[in-house]
Amino acid sequence: GSLCGHDTGITSLAASRDHGVVLSGDQDGLVMLWDLVKCRHIRTVCKLETPILVTDVHVRTGELVIGIQRNILLWSINGRLIGISEHCVAHGEVVRVDVPELTCATYSCGDDWDEDNVFVTGHVDGSV
Repeated sequence: GSLCGHDTGITSLAASRDHGVVLSGDQDGLVMLWDLVKCRHIRTVCKLETPILVTDVHVRTGELVIGIQRNILLWSINGRLIGISEHCVAHGEVVRVDVPELTCATYSCGDDWDEDNVFVTGHVDGSV
């Protein structure tokens, strides 16, 4: 079957067999979560003011990874915003990050309790 709900072009898709969901993002900044088994809409995760560039579903936690412009946003699978990457910790201090636009993203997959799990992003200028 088909999943209908976006009014503009889909710019990113992520499917998670482990969590039974599909995450979709479009040109208007709409992000929707779909039930992969029942082929139906679960929830609208968010409506941002910029196109969605990256979507992913964390294989272990089910957290929803959404990439826009220069930031990664992390949402719970239940639709709660967990964090935004516009700041990072460098040498023990919180600093604002100014990076080129995102083109892709991935994450490490260690134990859930491991604070050393990281997100890695690729950018339009070739930087990682």
